[in-house]
Amino acid sequence: MSCDDNRRLSVINGHIAFQARDVSKDEDAQTVAEFKCNCRYPWLRELHGLTAFMMTDDLYVKAFYFLIMFVCAGVSIGTTSYIMNKYNEHQSTTHITIVPTKRLEFPTLTFCPKVPDCIDYEHVYKDVEMHIGFLDSNVTDDLLRFMIGGSGFDNMDVDIFSSEYIRELDNLYGRWRGNRTIVELFRFVFGENGLKCDEFFVSCYAGSQLLDCCEIFEPQYVMLRGRCFRLKPPYYQNDNDETDKLSIYFRNPRSLLVNQTLSRVVLYMGDENPEVSLYPRLYLNENDWNRLRLVQKKISMLPGSNDCSTDPDNQGKGTCFVRSWLKNEVIGTVNCSFPYFYDTLPYVKNIPVCEPKVVVEHYLKLMSTAVENRCQPACERVDNSWTIMNSIDYSPSTNYSFRIEASFNNLEVEHYDEVRTTSVVGFISELGGQSGLFVGCSVITFVQVNTN
Repeated sequence: MSCDDNRRLSVINGHIAFQARDVSKDEDAQTVAEFKCNCRYPWLRELHGLTAFMMTDDLYVKAFYFLIMFVCAGVSIGTTSYIMNKYNEHQSTTHITIVPTKRLEFPTLTFCPKVPDCIDYEHVYKDVEMHIGFLDSNVTDDLLRFMIGGSGFDNMDVDIFSSEYIRELDNLYGRWRGNRTIVELFRFVFGENGLKCDEFFVSCYAGSQLLDCCEIFEPQYVMLRGRCFRLKPPYYQNDNDETDKLSIYFRNPRSLLVNQTLSRVVLYMGDENPEVSLYPRLYLNENDWNRLRLVQKKISMLPGSNDCSTDPDNQGKGTCFVRSWLKNEVIGTVNCSFPYFYDTLPYVKNIPVCEPKVVVEHYLKLMSTAVENRCQPACERVDNSWTIMNSIDYSPSTNYSFRIEASFNNLEVEHYDEVRTTSVVGFISELGGQSGLFVGCSVITFVQVNTN
């Protein structure tokens, strides 16, 4: 029944009958005012406080309700603005969970001699003599140093050569190479006569189980460093710590061209990608015991921020660094690439291979590892943090010179998930909660106001 049908009704003989309106009396003015106000402006009942404000004639009561509505509206506007700003700023927090697992994949450990000239000198000397004839031993050594340094490997001290001597060595290099390409001669020196697996490794163990080192390691060229060996991915640890730790024993690959006061093996930690960055790296000293402990972290960051990247060039641990260094320091300087990248990086196939003379003439510049472009980590990545302990090996053996033991402490992964502090659902909930608290409004309120 509407406000206009404010009359008594009764049922007579099964029919509904209305009592006739008494028009002989006048209603009280205030009653009429309230009646008309409620019927003509029903939306007033939807806004809390506004009904009481409109119905009262007391100025003090009106002022009180007006003040309350003004304060509540102001607080509502302020909190709405705060919620909007927080949502637009994409504020985030990090959830950390530790998840047990049955096995953990090792990082790709890459081991390198500190100097790049670990080659079979006997066969290489014979090849030089066959193509050039007899040379003074010092000149032959300088020619090999010229070739190795000119292939893009560091620590060969070719920057001390004079311009005249560089031209002489370049002439000898051309005679030695003959009809072979730069890449073919490089493959002969480092592929056929470079450091072999059984010359570098003595033995490998997974816990107490003997492994074939040459089955789990493969040759890999590392920028500036030389021919190395990396752990074939994927390699898994299947039990806790000492029970399944990876133990590796190395021989000391000797260098004939570079004087070393301290023999070292360099360890790089990377991933399955072919690019091996110079960092992070560890040095293993001769006759030291080294204990490497690993902790695996899976990190998920929100894409679109300035702290991570979804670019494919940034997905590998060392991909961005190697690409940027190649582009800016090597190709940008001499417009060519090093021969050891020809077979490992497909994106340099169409780039000319550098002549050794060009590399030697720009040696110090090309050996620089300064990268102008800042490389960002991938938004979705796996990081393996590490700690290493070392001490003098008090039980050394003549069979090996270097040793390292590596393992994860526990078979568990630390998950770091970056999440927004205000999601879309949370934003709607916060917005609706504060509007309901301070001004008593909801979506239905606005629908009813518009309808009425």
